[in-house]
Amino acid sequence: MYFARRPMVLLATLLSVSCLLGLPADGPVVRGFAPQGPYGGHWGVDVAVDPGTPVRAVAAGVVTFSGSIAGNQTVTVSHGGGVRTSYSYLSARYVTGGHRVPIGGAVGASGVDHGVAAIHFSLRVGDRYVDPLASCRTPSPGLRLASAVASYPVARAPRSSRRNLRSAAYRSSGRRRGGVPSPRPR
Repeated sequence: MYFARRPMVLLATLLSVSCLLGLPADGPVVRGFAPQGPYGGHWGVDVAVDPGTPVRAVAAGVVTFSGSIAGNQTVTVSHGGGVRTSYSYLSARYVTGGHRVPIGGAVGASGVDHGVAAIHFSLRVGDRYVDPLASCRTPSPGLRLASAVASYPVARAPRSSRRNLRSAAYRSSGRRRGGVPSPRPR
């Protein structure tokens, strides 16, 4: 897959998409992304919402986990290309493993996170957690994309047999691709 071979392209695309998709529930971020070392810290964001508020998938995908982790109800959705989102501290789970969820589809209901009415939202690319709000600090809850991040089967489109469509006069004018003059010997 294209993104599997280019993790930085995927990461940049995903951060932009997660910004545009907003959060899984409408509410303020009360605890940000703050990992500490390989195992400590906070590996997602917490969003304050009233208990029982529907929690939405931020992108379409397939549920890969729906269950309890350390006593907390959690749902994980795979969006393809090694991209996964998890929704934790739920009071109820509405989906099971293998369930396909559309963008904005309810995966559960919010619960309580460390004594605060909130949900925990995390984003993983491959085996790395990344800040779901890295490319924006004030996501728009009203703006949604139509589909999940697309993955492409080839890294580059095939070349056209008619690739030099410009006239010979233009090609010989000493300009390189992009309109930048070619360096001239001194």
